[in-house]
Amino acid sequence: MQETRCNKSTVILLGTIHFGSDHYPKYIRQLHNIILEISPDVICAEISPDQLDGSTTCNSKPEYPCCILPISREKSIPVVPIQPGCDEPIATSLEDRKLTALQSASSNSAEAKLLEYIKRCDEVSINFWRTIMRNEMAIERVQSSEFHIAIAPQAYVMAEYFPEFMRLSDEWNEYFLGKIENTITSNKYQKILVIVGLGHKYWLWDHLKKRTDIILHNILTFREKQDENRKSENDRS
Repeated sequence: MQETRCNKSTVILLGTIHFGSDHYPKYIRQLHNIILEISPDVICAEISPDQLDGSTTCNSKPEYPCCILPISREKSIPVVPIQPGCDEPIATSLEDRKLTALQSASSNSAEAKLLEYIKRCDEVSINFWRTIMRNEMAIERVQSSEFHIAIAPQAYVMAEYFPEFMRLSDEWNEYFLGKIENTITSNKYQKILVIVGLGHKYWLWDHLKKRTDIILHNILTFREKQDENRKSENDRS
């Protein structure tokens, strides 16, 4: 059955965990299957131009060299890097600016205690991910809107108590968003897969859903729409 294009771009937002196939083969295999299932026209990827051309590594995001980039080459899917290059000012200065903001917050004893609590929560969260990502269905389950709502509160707490730190984090997300929106503009009526870490997904979702020129999906709603299209095709035949 030939897929029917609508008069809007379809954007599928997929959140990943930065794990590779060495320890998480089921997760990587399912991520591979999801990308093939979506069969995008273009991929917006959370990597830099340097990582895409191989001049620097993707060690911090092993899902790219062991899964996402090989699929893009095999299927001739264009990849748009949405992370700034190593020589761009935002990349060279942001981490230092974040560190300065956190050090400033740490000078206040109450804020230092809250930062320590958040750090401990992050450590527990990483161990949690290391456990659940051994299940091949985990990558799909964390794409739901319910999960999206569940992970947002920590960002709200950070924004309330550490506004400068969160403003810097928003700069990073805004850079991603700008690259994604440029891709939408230059790929009208196409199917665009946006792959970012789950920590960025909720922010991008909240901003992209305001656009009226796209249909925004996660993998679950994308499948529902595909099922509806197949049913309509069957009813007409």
